Amino acid sequence: CASAAVVVDGSYPGLAVFKPAGDDFFSVDVVDGATLTVDVLFTSADGDIDCYLYDSATLGTTCGDKADFLDNGFTGSDNEQMSWVNLSGSTQTYYIQVNLWDNSGNEDCNVYDLVIDIAEPTMGNSMCAGDGSVIACPCGNESADAESGCLNSTTLGSKITATGSPSVVADDAVFHLSQAPAGETAVLVQGTSMTAFPFKDGIFCMGTFTRRVEFATLDSNGEAETVGSIATQANLFPGQTRWYQWWHRDPLGSVCGAGSNTSNGLEITWI
Repeated sequence: CASAAVVVDGSYPGLAVFKPAGDDFFSVDVVDGATLTVDVLFTSADGDIDCYLYDSATLGTTCGDKADFLDNGFTGSDNEQMSWVNLSGSTQTYYIQVNLWDNSGNEDCNVYDLVIDIAEPTMGNSMCAGDGSVIACPCGNESADAESGCLNSTTLGSKITATGSPSVVADDAVFHLSQAPAGETAVLVQGTSMTAFPFKDGIFCMGTFTRRVEFATLDSNGEAETVGSIATQANLFPGQTRWYQWWHRDPLGSVCGAGSNTSNGLEITWI
């Protein structure tokens, strides 16, 4: 564990565990509230692989002993999976052990893919969906998803989520946009009241005083996220409830012909 290779969220294909050389060890940092899922993908007939997950409290003592673990994968079949939620209150380092089972027959080596997934906690309450439950979309372009906006040129409704915490002092909130047209510009909008009325190809979900918080450019997957200080850009104070959504360009294949669309909304009470 002390010499574990550092990994992050993502896939690591084509690895190999070699019994005479010992087990493979990896370390990964997980923020508070996030869920870590580890998949070890392999063919058991070529050598049965097991895996174990430890926390940093075991480093230098029982980490790697295949006994004092948080979770393990030990099924004897193809592929293993482990999962753990970090509820410690702070970012933690976890250690992964990949072991070729000692009684796996004559097989001294097997290849595997390691897949690390870190699902950060989301905050806020989804509202103002483009599924027709609140108000009809402008041209009958309702989405089947109760947590997205009206249909856009991707044939989906764009979606807003937020990760981090609703703490103004911590100022670690990040707003995400997905299922939107690739390469286009989007702006995160904040409102001081909740409403719903047809707007462009979508529904505008907020009113009274509105503020454009931050602009972003969608990547090739139609995704974007904020990078600045939300507390500063949105002029936030503890105790405030605010409403958010993304407004994005959609000039090519615009469903209703207005050239832009909106995500669903998100309600957040800041502390």
